[in-house]
Amino acid sequence: FMTERRKDAEILTEKVDELLKLRDDSTRSISIEINRLLEERRKMIEPFQKKIEELKDEYLDKYLKDSSDNPVRVGDVIAKNSVKYKVLDRYQQKFFSYLGNPRVEVKKYNKYGELKGVIISLYSEDLKNYTKVY
Repeated sequence: FMTERRKDAEILTEKVDELLKLRDDSTRSISIEINRLLEERRKMIEPFQKKIEELKDEYLDKYLKDSSDNPVRVGDVIAKNSVKYKVLDRYQQKFFSYLGNPRVEVKKYNKYGELKGVIISLYSEDLKNYTKVY
């Protein structure tokens, strides 16, 4: 009984593999065309995406500034009262339209120079109390 089940499983495997190969062979040209069209679409969209990112960055640079009026960007380290924070992200919320609440997300360095704790959101007004260290 066990050998019959095993033999039937092998037959099932062969039949399924054969059908999958036929399916793939018969749709290969369509798959190639779809991939070509997706690549063409990606190339067409790229300049628009780049311009959108530039506009977002200009906005964030204008409103996310430290106490010395320097733009605060991802990767920067900012400090307040000798406590340092690493900027992990910055963005502007959008819900149908942009909401006008740009922020950075930061994490605090511990005394050993390791990023620890929770991620904190700092808004434009908050950042005025911080200074960009590097």
